[in-house]
Amino acid sequence: MPPCESLGTTVEHVMGVGASSPDPPQAPPDMGRKKRAPLLTLRKRLARRRWRASKGFDHAQVFNDFLNSAGWTVREVAALVHDYEATGALRELTAHADAARPPARSCRADLGRLLESRLCTDVTLAYRGTAFPAHRALLSARCPFFRDLLSEGARQQMMVLEMDIPGVGVELFGDLLRYLYTGELSVAGEAGSSAALSTLLRLSEQFGVPNPLTHDLRRMLEGGHLADASLVWEVPGSVEQEFPCHRAVLAARCPFFGGVIQRRTTAGGETGRMRIVLDAAVVPLRHARLLLWALYQDTVDLSVLSGSLADELMELYQVARLIEVDSLAQACEDALVELLGPDTLCGVLQWSEQPHGSPWVHRQAMAFLAEEFSALAATPLLFQLTKGQLLALLQSNFLQASELEILVAVLKWGEQQLLKRMEEREPNIVSQTTHSVARRGARSRRDLLSDNELRDLLSELLCHVRTAHVLPPGAEALLSAQRRGLFPRPPPCMLGGEEAPPSRGAAASWLTGPRPRLFTPYVEEAKC
Repeated sequence: MPPCESLGTTVEHVMGVGASSPDPPQAPPDMGRKKRAPLLTLRKRLARRRWRASKGFDHAQVFNDFLNSAGWTVREVAALVHDYEATGALRELTAHADAARPPARSCRADLGRLLESRLCTDVTLAYRGTAFPAHRALLSARCPFFRDLLSEGARQQMMVLEMDIPGVGVELFGDLLRYLYTGELSVAGEAGSSAALSTLLRLSEQFGVPNPLTHDLRRMLEGGHLADASLVWEVPGSVEQEFPCHRAVLAARCPFFGGVIQRRTTAGGETGRMRIVLDAAVVPLRHARLLLWALYQDTVDLSVLSGSLADELMELYQVARLIEVDSLAQACEDALVELLGPDTLCGVLQWSEQPHGSPWVHRQAMAFLAEEFSALAATPLLFQLTKGQLLALLQSNFLQASELEILVAVLKWGEQQLLKRMEEREPNIVSQTTHSVARRGARSRRDLLSDNELRDLLSELLCHVRTAHVLPPGAEALLSAQRRGLFPRPPPCMLGGEEAPPSRGAAASWLTGPRPRLFTPYVEEAKC
């Protein structure tokens, strides 16, 4: 039977927190992962922080002048708008696909699976002939009745408790146990809504109503009550650091720890707390409390990170992936995307392309770069991009820059790369003199460039520049590049009327040639 959310809400509202349970402490400020809908569309978030470098250049006016001077008909403009709308729909689908990733398991769901899997159980509740394997620490933390009942047995021995509560069937008892583990109530089978509510209210008077699940898990972590495991960090040249915790929570939340616990439990011979030793060189000690907090609370407090926040998040992500804590890994991914900006973009891109990086972060970073390319191309960040990154941008229909800006950026990037090559080829005896390439002025350095070498360097990139869409059509940058022989073939503006009638050539190059990019100023002007 599906969970009865209204029933669970009613019980908590009527009963509040049991008298025998302490009041929840105030939670510390949390600057970490918050529960939210799937990540906001990056484009919408970026709209709140633009670094537009070309504010003085009116793209809309240039496009309007082009439409008027080229004699576009109403039907041709309508066809262009239809093409833009189709590209816009494709962009939305692409954005959703790029933002997709497997959902991280929640703490509630993990504890529910733990109850069903019977892993690491240390107490069996025998109820009317049915055995319910459970976990002493969780039951004690969640319910005052079980806390008193289980405190009598030896801590390291399996306990079996015979139980029978008048008026409570086996199914309802199982549902109550699941509620203790997950904080979510489902009432099945024999109990109808009104009868179940009456029974639950009566049980709450006897057992007490648990606090919110996150509160009780926090008390378990901070108080170490019935801790049966310890995470131990070995630091060379220092005293090892030990953090008490609970096998049940570790096994439920982290497949890596679950495998370790299961193997050692099966092998036997484990007495007292199970010590799980971690190498501080692999899992840094400074992340210990943050890691445990993520396991017990499903949140990440980024305020405890020191140094470069982006670097710390990258390292923490790698740790989370190593020990298979998906919720922590995704919290790091979200935080890295929130940090994207001119100062962090190249570092995040470089890291995310590595085998140990995040493909999801890479997709978001590339989307950020495509959205802000018009502004970022006017900064030194352009020269830090790799050829592969530029190629991926040029192949996109969603690049937010005019084709002229794209052409200029590619030429600037190529010239800078060629100058670096020339500096690397210089003999050491020249590199320290005034004749060195690095010591010359900008104009003097460009005079040394070889157009043939530049053409070879940019051949894979310039073929993706849509020269037919460069506005104005006779832009000096376009003509200069053609005179230097950088293009494999002349751009359409230099072909005269050979390919199409003059009155229809401009429209034809936009409607039947390569698809125009979804550059927002052009799209808005075409719709006017």
